[in-house]
Amino acid sequence: MSLSRLPSFRSNGIFFRHPLTAVGSLLIASVVLVTYFPSLNIGFWMDDLINIDMAGRFSGPEYIAKAFDPRLQRLWYRPLIVMEWKIGYTFFRGDPVGYHFVQVLLHLIACLLLFALAKRATHSLRIGLVAGLIYAALPLASMAVYWPSVHDPLTACFYLLTLWFWLEYLESGNHFKFLWTIVAFIGALLSKEISVTLPFLLVLIDWLLVRKPITVVDFVKRYAPFVVILAVYAPLELIVISRSLFTQQIGYGIGWQIIPVFFHYLSYLAFPWELDQNARFAFLAAILIVCAVIVLKRDRRILILAVAGILPVLIVAPIPEHLFNPRYLYLPLMVTAIGLSLLVETALRAIRNLPRVWINAAMSLCIVFIVATGSASINEQTVNHGGFIRELRLLFRPIYQRHATFPPDTLLYFLDTPLQSLDISGLMFLRYGANVTVSGVDRREITNLRDHRAAFVFYLDNKNVFQEQPVDPNSTAQITPAVPVQFQKSISLQAFDIASAQVKRGEAVVILLYWKASERIDKDYTVFAHLVDAHGNMIAGVDRQPRKGLAPTHEWNPNSLVGDSVILPITSDIPVGKDYKIEIGLYDQTTMQRLQIVDAMGNVITDRVTIAPLSVSE
Repeated sequence: MSLSRLPSFRSNGIFFRHPLTAVGSLLIASVVLVTYFPSLNIGFWMDDLINIDMAGRFSGPEYIAKAFDPRLQRLWYRPLIVMEWKIGYTFFRGDPVGYHFVQVLLHLIACLLLFALAKRATHSLRIGLVAGLIYAALPLASMAVYWPSVHDPLTACFYLLTLWFWLEYLESGNHFKFLWTIVAFIGALLSKEISVTLPFLLVLIDWLLVRKPITVVDFVKRYAPFVVILAVYAPLELIVISRSLFTQQIGYGIGWQIIPVFFHYLSYLAFPWELDQNARFAFLAAILIVCAVIVLKRDRRILILAVAGILPVLIVAPIPEHLFNPRYLYLPLMVTAIGLSLLVETALRAIRNLPRVWINAAMSLCIVFIVATGSASINEQTVNHGGFIRELRLLFRPIYQRHATFPPDTLLYFLDTPLQSLDISGLMFLRYGANVTVSGVDRREITNLRDHRAAFVFYLDNKNVFQEQPVDPNSTAQITPAVPVQFQKSISLQAFDIASAQVKRGEAVVILLYWKASERIDKDYTVFAHLVDAHGNMIAGVDRQPRKGLAPTHEWNPNSLVGDSVILPITSDIPVGKDYKIEIGLYDQTTMQRLQIVDAMGNVITDRVTIAPLSVSE
């Protein structure tokens, strides 16, 4: 029997009215909880630390503003996610287990809603249950579950609730169901941008699935609220996108480059397990042909499924290919789960003449195999991820061992670590509370090391162990020419800072540099920093690209600040003295030609800046 002969849509009323539905829901819940139990002990990672830091440091109107004011967002406009973290902090404080449990619970709710919608659309409990079970332990969706900062499970709950209430409304005409549809849609929209696709899907459901006659006037009344909501939402999102790190630095944008990324994502929807890329694309081609044939036979539900899978992918396709991650497919993979369930159903109907016990046994073994292998894979992923996080956090143990606490208003400044300074701020907040403020060279802002009661600069040495340099509030140096200093090739040194101008032998001079380019740079220039004595002799030196190669000059965005640092070791054989200075500049490594410093009239002044005085002591 073909897919086109599956039962047509009909309302089921109350979802749990049938005992087998409750049993199926318990089965799905058991799979989710067993599969993701190891994730409860993973701990916080990356964006988790940023969110817990903000939730712990801010409260009241200031936090509400950070959630809802689009001008204060750094990535996307997702205020409900920000509020979710604040609510979580109220209950769980710094305990990551609670946040992970909430994420697993949201995934469970999404699985149950998928079960309900698939069952309702096909009027088949078996199809809904199989879809829910497959999705519950689908490895490609796992990172969205075991990483609390991924927003897709909450978004999926609102997304699926919107569809559920919409079906209720279309069947009953109940205006309260329409109101709940609007509420759920707003919740989805304020959770993640992918939800802008919902109105298109609602129109398709109305037009192709329910198919009740409607006048033009009623059509306008029905969809006008969605248009108004999108009209209010769009300017808010545009404000965020215009300054978002994704668009300004990472490269999220529309262009021909999204086409291969788009089909790459679709290939994972066609075959959501590990497979050679060419084989995956071949599988995608076969699926597209089958879907086209079925649609031509006028099976409206297959068309709706295809659109439901493709629309969200269109939103994530502009993300650069090097950032490709299957977790972005959390919502579209629900379509895959339903499609696989339909294939299982078709296979069962093809062998319907066999003894029923054989059919049930074959189906059970197939589903158990898919769920068991998926669950085992997810368990392995969570264990490996948890080990990676623990290893990363161990890097900071030397800091914890040296400092049981810090005085109030202490600045901790980090140079080029595996974590962003925003992430480290969360780590330090969990350890020391609000006593400390964290910044770093990765921030696109000038930080004055002496604006705080105490300050420390931390950097990793050659053995990957944190070293620190206390900031001496009374020890400063001057730079000549005065900043801002204009180099050739449209590069300027906007500001500098030095941890201490009095350094002991065996320590290091730590200098912060803040660069800016007024236009695109076509070459990668090397920064040099030379320690020079009173006679002009170079005693020590460091040459490397900005931020140890993490910020090469050809990647600098015009008029955007680029933080940089110089760690200049003072070895034990350097003579003690007070007449040292540091010379800093830029050169082209291919020609060894230094960039000249020019004045306002374009006249060459010198080829280096000088920071002095610097003293070396025992």
